[in-house]
Amino acid sequence: QRLLDMAAIRNPLYESIATTVVKTGHQSAHKMATIIIKHYL
Repeated sequence: QRLLDMAAIRNPLYESIATTVVKTGHQSAHKMATIIIKHYL
């Protein structure tokens, strides 16, 4: 979650991703967000 918070500061897209992860709480959503972050960083 810390990684998502830090990334959200740099890009609004990450903020929406983090929000989705928090709302759903699904492991798959977190994994997807991690892949997206690694791709763009």
